[in-house]
Amino acid sequence: MIKKLSKKRSLKSKKQVKQKNIGLKLNALKFALTGGILTGLFVACVTLCSLLEYFELIGILIYSVYGVLGYSITAWGILIGAIYGFIDGFIMFGIFAWLYNKLL
Repeated sequence: MIKKLSKKRSLKSKKQVKQKNIGLKLNALKFALTGGILTGLFVACVTLCSLLEYFELIGILIYSVYGVLGYSITAWGILIGAIYGFIDGFIMFGIFAWLYNKLL
């Protein structure tokens, strides 16, 4: 009887140790989608604010990155910037989540 109880306790403690060592893994696809959406929204909002003459310096900075690809600080640039921001955010956050999971 005592041996059975001690085995159950040791099994339970081993399970607890394994759970502590696992760590939290990120779902890379969901993390990348979230990052892409947030980055796209950020670029769209900064473009809109630049049109309204706020955050002009950040708008110029975004133009220096995406200007080669057809982005401009216009109403059409809001959509183009959001698309490019989504793509960049998706790639960057996806790489981050993949690397984080590999290092666990």
